[in-house]
Amino acid sequence: MFRQIKVHKEDVDWQRILWRDSPTEPIREYRLTTVTYGTSSAPFLSTRTLRQLAIDEQENYPAASRATLSHFYVDDLLSGSATKKGAIQLVSELQEMIKRGGFSLRKWVSNDPDVLATIPKELKAVDSKHTIKDDQPVKILGIAWLPDVDKFTFTITVNETDVWTKRKVLSEVSKIFDPLRWLAPSVVISKIFLQELWSHHLSWDEELPDSLARQRRTFQEQLPLLTNIKIPRCILIPQAIDVQVHRFCDSSEKAYCAVIYIRSKDATQTVVSRLLTSKTCVSPVNPQSLPRLELCSALLLANLLQATLPTLTVSISETFAWSDSKIALAWLKSDPRRWQPFVANRVAQIQELTPNVHWNFVSGLENPADCGTRGIPPSKLERCNLWFNGPDWLRSSTFPIGEFEDNLQLQEHMSAEAKRTSKLIMLNVVDATFKAEFFQKFSSWNKLKRVVA
Repeated sequence: MFRQIKVHKEDVDWQRILWRDSPTEPIREYRLTTVTYGTSSAPFLSTRTLRQLAIDEQENYPAASRATLSHFYVDDLLSGSATKKGAIQLVSELQEMIKRGGFSLRKWVSNDPDVLATIPKELKAVDSKHTIKDDQPVKILGIAWLPDVDKFTFTITVNETDVWTKRKVLSEVSKIFDPLRWLAPSVVISKIFLQELWSHHLSWDEELPDSLARQRRTFQEQLPLLTNIKIPRCILIPQAIDVQVHRFCDSSEKAYCAVIYIRSKDATQTVVSRLLTSKTCVSPVNPQSLPRLELCSALLLANLLQATLPTLTVSISETFAWSDSKIALAWLKSDPRRWQPFVANRVAQIQELTPNVHWNFVSGLENPADCGTRGIPPSKLERCNLWFNGPDWLRSSTFPIGEFEDNLQLQEHMSAEAKRTSKLIMLNVVDATFKAEFFQKFSSWNKLKRVVA
């Protein structure tokens, strides 16, 4: 791709190389006239060139232009269509438009054999549908995709070791590539474990105590079971007429979590809810009250929604937020100026980030974010329907709006964070004794009036 993009004549002098075909020949000087792979500017120049091509050809190839502007990541394209006819048309437009720019799209993969049939064999991926088995994934920007079943999966590499150190634990945790954090309930166990290691003040290469090493070894043995998890690529029901965003947050003493689901409904009132993304954080080392941690999870959820909504291309009818903390919900429905700085600052941020979001109460047993706060071992995560699809009522034609009563216990917890106010009464005692010497300071009656009156 890079070698198909010309460099301005004024800039080729910056790409000089010295070369000779054999040691007996004199060294000759060459100038590279195309973009060189490996230079700092190469990714930008290639992306900018593709975008300009899409802008120039948007009248001739509207579908291909939209896909190029929105679905390209450097030289990788991830796009599609809701119908087979639309996908075939998109493939045709993309090939023609890209060819006009001097490029060629290769390594095509699709979940539909009819779409693949329209693509020349030499342009298909080596591991395309015609050559791979059902259980062989294709890497899409690092994520494993099974085209035949149209689901994402995970490739977990486990290295056996007899000696566990803090460095080794961090290395193994970092190997799990899960950008949308679908495996968060299992990964958060490793996060909590790493935080615990820091409390033991171990050096990077110091061997872990036996109890910690056994704990890590047991978890490591279960990691390959995560490869059994399959995530549907399509999160919407076909021909959806109503799409909602439902987000949940929760906290424990060890971690807090935010998770987002897409709920879609078709004309037959069939409802599907699927996991979109999540995020977890370990709780601070300095102890905080549980209501404060619940508020932190609500802020995490607000920031996650702020980052996620702009990426959704479907029309969202409503957005709901759910929490099992009555105290946090009461704070969010009040004026932030009533509370102490910790609560006031976070309430103000959440209200600013989610002005049109309905905050509601959900019981702890039906809150999927609870899975990401306490952790689920890899051996049990695959069977956790609450995490991957949300509570059962989310897939009903209607769902309850959780309300909670304002009771005395709730008021006591809220008052602990109320801003302290003091009423002051100022009293100034003035000496009313009149002294005749005062008049001696003025030479005339008029001047006295001007100064005193």
